[in-house]
Amino acid sequence: MRWRAKAVIATCGLLLAGLASPVQAKANQPIDLDIMFIGAHPDDEAGQLGMFGYWNETHDMKAGVITMTRGEGGGNAVGLEEGPALGILREAEERRAVGWAGVKNVYNLDALDFYYTASAPLSEQIWGYQNSLSRIVRTIRTTKPEVIITMNPSATQGNHGNHQEAAMLAVEAFYAAADPRAFPEQINREGLKPFRVARLFQSGGGGTSSNGPACETTFTPSQPTNVIFGTWQGYESATHDGTRWNQVNVWARREYASQGWADTGDAQSNPASIGCNRLTMIDSRTPYPDPNLGGTTALQGTSIRAKGGLPSVPRCTCARRAGRCWPGSRSWSRPTCGPPRPSRARG
Repeated sequence: MRWRAKAVIATCGLLLAGLASPVQAKANQPIDLDIMFIGAHPDDEAGQLGMFGYWNETHDMKAGVITMTRGEGGGNAVGLEEGPALGILREAEERRAVGWAGVKNVYNLDALDFYYTASAPLSEQIWGYQNSLSRIVRTIRTTKPEVIITMNPSATQGNHGNHQEAAMLAVEAFYAAADPRAFPEQINREGLKPFRVARLFQSGGGGTSSNGPACETTFTPSQPTNVIFGTWQGYESATHDGTRWNQVNVWARREYASQGWADTGDAQSNPASIGCNRLTMIDSRTPYPDPNLGGTTALQGTSIRAKGGLPSVPRCTCARRAGRCWPGSRSWSRPTCGPPRPSRARG
């Protein structure tokens, strides 16, 4: 515990020194996000940053990142720092990297990063399930994202146990944040309210498609029951003087220098050879469009109104007398509704 306290103090020193100021949220201002990425380490969001930047630039979609650990148990390709000192270094790298995508809000939950493991149960044991879930739920209820994107929760070959556990916590938090019986102290003592995230995704998705802009509309999932959305990485960024977002993603990736990425080669420049970011839907509380209709379809029906869709309606939370309130569950529930959330869509 002593070394962790030192790490927190040192991190505060970095922030006061201004190293993280470009992406540091202003104090005492309520945060209202559209998208929240939930990962285990301060580089797990790296592959999504071009997509987040494109959505932010074209539709004012505000993304945030929850990172379970500071990555202090990982490798270091740039120096001799290890343990807490490495965690501070990696957090600073992460904040600089996400800044390329216009991401200003990073929430580090300070779980312990330890040696590599393929075991999610070991990760759960060391992190503490209830404490970790409570922190994620509190962050969701505070920032109110419409969409959560996480990693692969499955125990597939080669999948890091920390990644599995972070993703499983994200799935649990998707449901728990809406349940008034989950962590009631956040409601009764802290003044937070249950919040229903509209949609939950896992990053990536297996299947086939052509490259170029058509990758958004020609994708065929390897599993026909999977709902997988694509966003082309080749759109040009006005913020970055016409550079394509796949190259901006490379610039962001190079910020994670301690992970050996400082020398990452330039991105594909031929538009016809540039592919898509993929998101596999885990659950949705709102109707969703055909995934093969374009680059913002993953968000349509959440913060972006679906084409031809209805205006925003009051968002309701189920308060059941027993059991959990799952999507599609049947009645004898008393809905608690709030005002519709305004859409930030530009059309």
